[in-house]
Parts: sequence; structure tokens; C-alpha cells
Amino acid sequence: MRYFTLLLGSLLLISACKQPPNAELLKGSRWLCLDVVEIENKDSLKYPDLSAEPAPEAFVEVYTADGAYEVYSAANGENILGEGIEKARYNLEEVENKLVLTVDLYTNEGVWTSEQERIPYVVQELTETHFHAISDSTTPYGDRFYNEAKCVRKPEQ
Repeated sequence: MRYFTLLLGSLLLISACKQPPNAELLKGSRWLCLDVVEIENKDSLKYPDLSAEPAPEAFVEVYTADGAYEVYSAANGENILGEGIEKARYNLEEVENKLVLTVDLYTNEGVWTSEQERIPYVVQELTETHFHAISDSTTPYGDRFYNEAKCVRKPEQ
């Protein structure tokens, strides 16, 4: 029993000391991504294959070193930030030992997203080659929002 208590204590200490992913790996990067918006489809989500033609639903995310965020269709290069959105910026912060990503949108009405409207994405993995983030939250309007993305670093063109 004493060994079990020691083992349990060690495991708790190790899990408490786990560091969040290094936010610096996101800054100044381009990623080829796939995502799902329905939680029941999460098991089918795979990382994109850079050696194959991008899937029609694939998209490219760009996180500039100065904090700007861009997102394009991988198929045709079209900006897919959304209608009425002029630009975007990303925010990274550590919350409860997790790296959380949010994106602020700037509308053509000259207004940035409010802090309450931000949708948090918890970064599950962030390495030199892979990026995986999940948002499972409630919107300010009371609706459930689920989005999970898996990305691979895209070489500069």
C-alpha cells in the first residue's frame, strides 16, 4: 500500500509539472490544416499529408511573428476569414498550465472582437511539425461550439 501511495504521489507531481507547448513555435509559421466541427466526427480527423494533393476542405493558417492571423483555402488561396472581416490577430496565453489560442477579428465596421466573443482553443500539441488545437465551449449566445484542427507545418513557398 505504501508503494501505491508513493507511485500515486509521483504521478500527480509529474502531471502537475507538465509544461504547456512552447508558444514561440506558432509565431512566424504556416500550417496546412484539416478540421471537424462536429464532436462525433473527431475520431476521423487526421493530420494532412504534405506529400499528397490537399483535400478540398483543407486550409492554410498563417501566424505572423507580429501577431497577425491569416487563413486561406488550400485549394484556391481564397481568404476564408469570413465575410465582412478585414483582418485578424491571434493571442496566446497560458491558462491553468495550458496554452490557449484565441483570434480577434476586425470587421469592416472598424471593430475588433470583444474579449467575451473570443473562442478559446486549447493547444493539445505544438511541435516543429505538428499543431493540434480543440475548442469545445459555449458561445456568448449560449450555443455549443466545437472545432478541432490538426495541422502540419507548411514549408515557405
